[in-house]
Amino acid sequence: MEQVLEKILDELKGLKAGQERMETRMEGLETRMESLETRMESLENRMEGLESRMDKLESRMDHLEEKVNDVEKKVDEQKSSIIQGLAPYFENIQKHIDEKFKKHQELIDVLSARSIQHEADIKSLYKLAGAK
Repeated sequence: MEQVLEKILDELKGLKAGQERMETRMEGLETRMESLETRMESLENRMEGLESRMDKLESRMDHLEEKVNDVEKKVDEQKSSIIQGLAPYFENIQKHIDEKFKKHQELIDVLSARSIQHEADIKSLYKLAGAK
């Protein structure tokens, strides 16, 4: 009977040693789990930081897009204003050119008439000089 008890005692010691090893492994797993949880929390914090930065970036991009649209609108307005402002200027230039052309044409007409008259006068003089 003593042998049976010793055998049972040995088996209990083996079970206890196995249980202690299991507890040690469990403690190791718990430590690793805690480390993983800490790393996950750190990762979550970093993700929140990135999300915050992305939100700020999106906001800045929206603001920049608004500014670009405003600049485009102002450029279009300026272009339209310049074109509308130049139209009367070119009309005045065209009017001035037309007036100068008309005066020059009148002068050419007068000079042409005088030239024809002078030719006629010269022919008359030649006739008079030839008749003498």
